[in-house]
Amino acid sequence: EGQEQNANGREISITFASVKRDPKSDRSFILSQPNRYIPTAIEDKSNIPLNLFMQDGKKRSPEIEVVSVKGNTLRVKAKNEDQLKGIDFSKVTHAVINVKNPDFLLESLDGEFQKLDYSDEFDMQQNLCKNIEFLVGPPEPVKLPISPSISKP
Repeated sequence: EGQEQNANGREISITFASVKRDPKSDRSFILSQPNRYIPTAIEDKSNIPLNLFMQDGKKRSPEIEVVSVKGNTLRVKAKNEDQLKGIDFSKVTHAVINVKNPDFLLESLDGEFQKLDYSDEFDMQQNLCKNIEFLVGPPEPVKLPISPSISKP
């Protein structure tokens, strides 16, 4: 049911009841006890909005560099250690992340290609420059070659 809800929405919001510092890293912490399914596709995203809610009612929002899904836990790495200074993780009541649904992003990309208004016979690969590369990330960009069968979606 959670997967179906994720597929139908444009934004996914997940609340984690437990937030603990990762003893292996100064920039990482672990979010667990989610209120819904954690889609593994969020590992492909960067700059995921995260809010940490404290016992005193304050909210902290460290910038997130990368996340890793392991079952019902999410390992989160902050962009820099300074953003975590002054956060007493024993006083964090819960955390909330909000990410765009990857299916919605693919639909948006397809829509942008449709706006190019090429004919169905247009050969995209033949009309691109010879040394084009695509970068995909995070955590580290990966160069992908152009597929020989690229055409208008």
